[in-house]
Amino acid sequence: MKGRDWSFIAYIDTFTKEQIIDTLEEIGIQCAISPLHDKDIYTQEDYDKWIRKNEKEPEWKIGDYKKPHLHVLVHFNGPTTWNNVKQITDTIGATIPKKVFSNSSYFNYLCHIGEKDKAQYNPKDITILNGYTITLTESEEIALQFEIIEDINKNNIKEYRQIVDLYKDSGDVEKFRLVTKQNQIFSKYLNSKRWEKEEK
Repeated sequence: MKGRDWSFIAYIDTFTKEQIIDTLEEIGIQCAISPLHDKDIYTQEDYDKWIRKNEKEPEWKIGDYKKPHLHVLVHFNGPTTWNNVKQITDTIGATIPKKVFSNSSYFNYLCHIGEKDKAQYNPKDITILNGYTITLTESEEIALQFEIIEDINKNNIKEYRQIVDLYKDSGDVEKFRLVTKQNQIFSKYLNSKRWEKEEK
């Protein structure tokens, strides 16, 4: 199995957060590292998955706090094998790597954006190493554009700055990047809405 984007979880036990960051930076890998997840709790879904996989009761109970950990999203310039990524995870005692099919969606997961039933973390605390950037496929970008237009109409937004503030305040990194990158598209859309009302 090969892929450009991979994810894994690094627990804060053998290595500290600083040691994990220093190691990944030294390796030179492009990555985004979540804030420390220290408020996550075990859910019914976690319990059901555990039972299916292990066929025995876990040591923890639903509602217990999970061990503090970091979610790590890594990107390679070309397709890379699972074994190559595992060599990296082994150096920091992380979980086995999983191939990521949408790095933009997983980037949001670093802080549980859009996951209202999970603990929320501040996107400002994401650590970016070695020039990591989010890349959207064409279909992902179009889908986000649709969602942004829906947000404009649902929130009765009239000015461009309001849509920028909406995503800045909510921490939705994907949409914030898109509205600031494609500001002319959304400015023109807002202007056309305004002109339409004036003509009526």
